[in-house]
Amino acid sequence: MFLSVGCVAVFFAATSWLMGVATGPENVVASSQQHGPQLLFVLSDARLGGTFTDALHLFFVTGIFASMLAFHNVVARYAFAMGREGLLPAQIGRASASTGAPAFGSLLQTVIAFVVVAGFAVTDDSPVGDPTTPVLRLFTWMGNLGALGVIALMALASVAVIAFFVRRGATGAQGPRLLCSGLAALGLTVIFCYAVADFEVLIGSGDGSVLRWALPGVLVLAGAAGVVAALVLRTRSPETYARIGLGNEAFRLENAASAKTEGRDR
Repeated sequence: MFLSVGCVAVFFAATSWLMGVATGPENVVASSQQHGPQLLFVLSDARLGGTFTDALHLFFVTGIFASMLAFHNVVARYAFAMGREGLLPAQIGRASASTGAPAFGSLLQTVIAFVVVAGFAVTDDSPVGDPTTPVLRLFTWMGNLGALGVIALMALASVAVIAFFVRRGATGAQGPRLLCSGLAALGLTVIFCYAVADFEVLIGSGDGSVLRWALPGVLVLAGAAGVVAALVLRTRSPETYARIGLGNEAFRLENAASAKTEGRDR
C-alpha cells in the first residue's frame, strides 16, 4: 500500500513538473486557462505527435472507467457492510448466491447513480444536441465534492486512529503511529480548508456563485445527519450500534441470534 501510494505521488509530482517545464513556469497558469483539461494533450501533440496523443486519450478514457468501477465497488461494499450490520435493510447485506459479490449493494449504487445522472440531464439548459454541459457539470461538481469528502474522511480517520489507541492506553507503544496520524490529520485539515476556500476555482464557478458554499455544505449536512442518526441508534438500539464495524463478526452474531430465536420457537 505504501509503495503504491508513493509511486502515485511521485508520478503526480513528475507530471506536474513536466507540464510546468513544457509551458514555462511563468505561462502555466495562462496556458491552463486557455486550454483547460486539454492542456496535457495539447502539449503532447506538439512534442510527441498525434499517435502518442491518441494513446493518451485512450488511457484517459479507460482510466476514468477504471476509477468509476473502483468507486462503484467501494460504495457497493460499504452498502453491503451497512446492511450486514443492520444500518441498512438486511437484504442489502446479502451477497449473491452464485458469485458471492455484494449484488444488492451494487444495485443500490446503480440506482443512486442513475438518479443523479438523470437529474443533471433533465436540468440541462444547454443548446439542443450539445451533451457536454451536463457531463462537465456532473464531473466537475460531483468529482470535486467527492474528493473533498474523501479528504474529510481521511482526516477524521487519522483522528480516530489516535482516539483508538489513547482509549486503550497504548500511547507509549504506538507512539510512531500516533505521530504519523497526527501529522496526517493536520496536513489533511489544511488541505481541506484550502479546498473549501478556493472551491469556486475547482468547480469553475464565479466568486459570487452559491455553489462554492452549497456543495461543501452538503458534506456538513451529511456529517451532521450521520452524528444524529448514530446518537439515536445508540439510544434506541444499542445492540445494533455495538455491531458497527465488526464486519463478518456482526453477520455471525446475527445468524447465531436468529438460530437461537428459531430454536426457542420450536
